[in-house]
Amino acid sequence: YQSSPSNVYYAQNLISLNPSQLSDYNNTRLIHVFESLVKYDKNLRIQSSLARSYGKLSPTIWEFTLKDNVYTHDGTLVDAAFLVKHLDRLRSLPSLKMHFKTIQQIKRSSDFTIQLSLTQPDPLILAKLAQVPIIDLDQPLSGTGPYQILGMKGQSLKLQRFDLYHGNLASLDKLNLIYEPDTQKRLKKLNSKA
Repeated sequence: YQSSPSNVYYAQNLISLNPSQLSDYNNTRLIHVFESLVKYDKNLRIQSSLARSYGKLSPTIWEFTLKDNVYTHDGTLVDAAFLVKHLDRLRSLPSLKMHFKTIQQIKRSSDFTIQLSLTQPDPLILAKLAQVPIIDLDQPLSGTGPYQILGMKGQSLKLQRFDLYHGNLASLDKLNLIYEPDTQKRLKKLNSKA
């Protein structure tokens, strides 16, 4: 593992540290901190993320079984009760309402299993859920991703590897995600490894 921070430069400024404010500028950086039940792979196919498995029980009922070793950055276990509580809260946010439009009910069916009841069949439900970050609105900087937020310093978002991560640990201990709008300055910093 590398212990000194690695710098990554971006041409666009971070709009918000809130992952529910969906934007390309935010998502490209906050994807290291926040995760969803399912996600896209490199070929844009849906795959598991926080869900160990998922499937359709009927045209309008989906079931998701969670990994049993997922913790938020503040040490809270992500189980079915946590997920139901926070998905219910997230569905009321204006920025995420469209993703929950066909979801009628979210319920716990076991310690690590939830069911979503839909108002009608929705062939895009997995794509929608891939865009919903699992966050505790009471601890909005606490995600489940491979990096946790240390803070902001000027135009730099400071991240540190999350050692309780449920997947493979990140190889870099610390990341600085830096906003630099000037192309020449970004190239100069990259070439000097500043």
